[in-house]
Amino acid sequence: MKFKAGNSYELPVKERIVQGNSQYFIVEHDGVEYRIRLYDFQKEQKDPATLLCLARQVQDGTIALVQDYSAFLDQFYKVGEEYPFTVVSGLKGYELPYYTVRDNHGLIFNLANFGKAKLMPYQDIRCRVTKIDRYRLRLQLIDDEQVQRKVKFYSLPAIGAELCIGAEARLAESLLLADASYADIAAAYSSHRGEWVLMFLSKVRDTIETMHYRTLRRHIRVLRAYVSVCLFLLEESRLISSLDDTWRTRWRRRLEGYVRHASTSIRALEMIDSGKHTAYLDDIIAKMRQSGYLYNPGDKLEVMNAIFALCPDIIEQRMDDILSIISDGNHSNWSQDPFRSAFIRVLDSYVRLNKTRADGLTYDDRAGRDMLQRMIRVLALRLLLSSKDDDFDIQEYRAALVRYLVFENEALAPDLLRKAFEAAAGTSESPLRFGWKSLDNLKQLALEAASADLSSPTSPSSAQYYMGKGAGLVATRESLHLVSQSRGGVNRAILPVDMLPWQNIQIYTSERIAALPEGCDDLDALSCFWADVEHALYEPGSLTRPSRANLRVVDVGDTVRVYVSEIEGDGRLFRVKPVDESISNGEGTLSLSEIVKYDVYGMAIDDFRDDFNNALVFDAKVLSLGSGDEPRYTLLPAIKDMVRNDLDEDTPLECLVMGWTKYKGRETYLGISAQGDPVNIVTESTKLSKGDYVVATYMSMEPTGRLLCRYNRPVDEDFNTFTPHDAIRTMLFLLKSSVFHIPETMDLASENTDDDLPESTIEPEHVVELIHIIDRVGSLESSYLRRFNYMAFARMLARLIDNNGLVQYFARRMSFVRRLRTFVSSGYINVDDIRADEENSGDYPVLEMRSRQLRILSYIYDSSKNDFLWDIIAGDYDETSVGLAKLALTANLSMEMDVDEAQGAITGRISQLLNIEVKIQQPIFLGEETQTLEFKSSYICPEDGLHIDMPRQRDHILQRICGFLNSAQGGKLYIGVNRYGYVVGNDDLYHHLFGGDRDKYELRVRNDIRINLGGAANDCISTLWLDPAESGGKNVFVIEIRPNQFGTEYGGKYWVRQGTSTYPYTRKEFLAMQANRTLADAQ
Repeated sequence: MKFKAGNSYELPVKERIVQGNSQYFIVEHDGVEYRIRLYDFQKEQKDPATLLCLARQVQDGTIALVQDYSAFLDQFYKVGEEYPFTVVSGLKGYELPYYTVRDNHGLIFNLANFGKAKLMPYQDIRCRVTKIDRYRLRLQLIDDEQVQRKVKFYSLPAIGAELCIGAEARLAESLLLADASYADIAAAYSSHRGEWVLMFLSKVRDTIETMHYRTLRRHIRVLRAYVSVCLFLLEESRLISSLDDTWRTRWRRRLEGYVRHASTSIRALEMIDSGKHTAYLDDIIAKMRQSGYLYNPGDKLEVMNAIFALCPDIIEQRMDDILSIISDGNHSNWSQDPFRSAFIRVLDSYVRLNKTRADGLTYDDRAGRDMLQRMIRVLALRLLLSSKDDDFDIQEYRAALVRYLVFENEALAPDLLRKAFEAAAGTSESPLRFGWKSLDNLKQLALEAASADLSSPTSPSSAQYYMGKGAGLVATRESLHLVSQSRGGVNRAILPVDMLPWQNIQIYTSERIAALPEGCDDLDALSCFWADVEHALYEPGSLTRPSRANLRVVDVGDTVRVYVSEIEGDGRLFRVKPVDESISNGEGTLSLSEIVKYDVYGMAIDDFRDDFNNALVFDAKVLSLGSGDEPRYTLLPAIKDMVRNDLDEDTPLECLVMGWTKYKGRETYLGISAQGDPVNIVTESTKLSKGDYVVATYMSMEPTGRLLCRYNRPVDEDFNTFTPHDAIRTMLFLLKSSVFHIPETMDLASENTDDDLPESTIEPEHVVELIHIIDRVGSLESSYLRRFNYMAFARMLARLIDNNGLVQYFARRMSFVRRLRTFVSSGYINVDDIRADEENSGDYPVLEMRSRQLRILSYIYDSSKNDFLWDIIAGDYDETSVGLAKLALTANLSMEMDVDEAQGAITGRISQLLNIEVKIQQPIFLGEETQTLEFKSSYICPEDGLHIDMPRQRDHILQRICGFLNSAQGGKLYIGVNRYGYVVGNDDLYHHLFGGDRDKYELRVRNDIRINLGGAANDCISTLWLDPAESGGKNVFVIEIRPNQFGTEYGGKYWVRQGTSTYPYTRKEFLAMQANRTLADAQ
């Protein structure tokens, strides 16, 4: 049985599983298992025998099932009645804002009808049910002052007065109202809502370890005041008693937990303040290593964890000891509480503190290798200590562990990364296949993880979803698709085939994006393409669309490249579409009679596809235009051309006899050739029958397109027979001009239901893990273009979950690729950008490494930096940095010795070391800068710059031109030559702005000179492009400047060339200099 969107199905429940904070029922249908999320009220109930499930979407064979709780709503709610709810989150949405609210059963709903009320998280409200729409409630907020104010309000000064800490309370009040991170709490406090204190204590509890004060003792005083407030609310205030039974019990437990946690933190802080924490940790670690036990372990381990939480650096120092104790100690003891829970807290803290940095590491240096191996052991031990009853996201840890193991054994990368993907996406559940002893050999651990069987896999057609802002992520065991949520049209696949082959990655959007040529190897084109993709997904409508004036309209007689999109009726009428989407009226019809002059019933869409499901493309002529200017096409002219080109007179054709007729007064047999041509076969006396296979000789082609043939003989006995269907398929393949990959389509919302979008079943943390898995896949690619594309897709996923840190991280990684490519191709690099990169590398060592490599490259041909290069070679750095430093040092020494051949070989070796395939030419040296010779790499980018800043660079160049105009000898300015005299060309940059048009480039330079320096200066200047034989085929623009005897001013200064520099002078200083120059000439 196939699922149908919008229908409900009662399916048997096999078991219940726990994953992180969520629980799931595993239901089964036709041998396939599906995960269905439980609601809060079901977690305490027994598992039902069956579960009512709703098919939320059926798209391209993809099935999504969710729990159908429409029956619950009828039991819990009645239209017109009022019910209590609790606000879960602040205002969401833009065009249709709403609040998210939770009922007493744990069900979540949207509240869109709230009037002008401003609601706060944790706030209790009452709403009237206006409509029950299957599994939705339409709610209306009731403005009930009694409900909104039922929690007794206590101000901070009032609490301070009760506890004799008035000054501290007033200070806390001013900080609360001023701190933006407490905005929601401050709003509730200012509105005298009693919930503020519960919100405030909860937030402080979550940030105890990250609070920063001038002294530890002040931190201790703050926590003691916090404990006092909690005890006051528990024992002396009326706040708890003002709550209903459910909330009263809940908040009593929370406040008691706050007191215990803060008291433990105070003990730990007092030890740290007195310096006794080191001895305390030494003692605990020594005893656990010696005996495997502690007296009163719960209390001691709580303090140990508090010390670690308050001083994260200590975890780094002690982690190897902790790992050694866990892996080498009494495993049966460690697997029981309180040891198990204490070790889990330490391991989780280490992962939380270091995972971001570990995700940015490589095995290229010793420090990175050591940290990654430690992280692997931490994750493995955490999984070994876990229990199925833990509130623990085992899949996220499992995915990270398997991904990190790729560093240990890259030969297993395909299997490891696939299992990491399945764990992160939730498309299967992989059991643990390693034990405590496996931690001694990480390569063996990688082998065991790669060979793990999959248990309880979901069906390949069952999808998991993450719904983000603007797009949704759809994952199956075989694919990963990013789909636009825009309702502006049909979402079509936009990535070229095999652009990102891993997991068949694809992106779907309804926006029109300029297609990339097949096998595109232009990094600039790829950068523009991904920028368009980002706009299409997250800023729909921002892409420039072609106006109707730019669209092509076809007319009768035009030839259009079309493909068959669908079959109509009995298979003799075909709908066709143009390959060129710029044709406004290209979609039309093509009948079988306009292909062949015989009937073939039952033509299917597969007849117009090749073995790879690509559409056959035909050069069709517009025969006529119907209503709405819809074209009717014919292939007969193309068939006639093919016959004329392929058949000569007396060419033998194998034919099938299909009937007979009178033709020009004589008996003629109708037939079809093996190539699909309709034929008329004439005979002298031989009688033929329908179904005979014969050999006929081609004589001519009739105006109707039929071939006139003369009967020759029967076919040979071993002849392979054919059907009319076979013949026309042969003709179609002979007739096609090319093939066209039809973009697949996908929509997140089903057209058959009134649901908006499927529910998210992938957690945001899992999407982060998917991002790093994709990045790891890309890092193993040999092509730098393929690596760039995987990084770009990972960045799209980072935008999906609104993770700005990862968005910027991948943007900078992609920038490094572009800059390295530019350097390899032109020797062009920006020192200022490198300095900014080094200052903003954050927690990502790979950014530090790339910044260091760029800095090394910037020191090529700069022998003053040789000491820095020697330090890199002698230091403990990654192999690529050391290799580049050696090559840079060699280049500098060869430059001093003027060894051009060595310099060319060095540049090629740098390309190989960076794994960037760019054709390297022998560097061309034009000399050094002199009094009359100046070199500039670009007219667009500042010296040694990569980013476009035309105003700044134009100002710089105009100063130099002005300097030559005001000097006695004039000079030449070469644009496209670096400061060391080597030709780099303008190719990468002037193509970007001027489309490679030399006339536009020269006009821009001329206009800048005329507007800024004046007509007289412009008359002193001539321009030319350096001969390709002198520039190695690169674009080098030369400005020849003759002296201007009247002087030229620019920017209020008179610039003068002196040696290889240009200096500004006032008018008075310049006139004096000119007078002295005239006097010297006269003498």
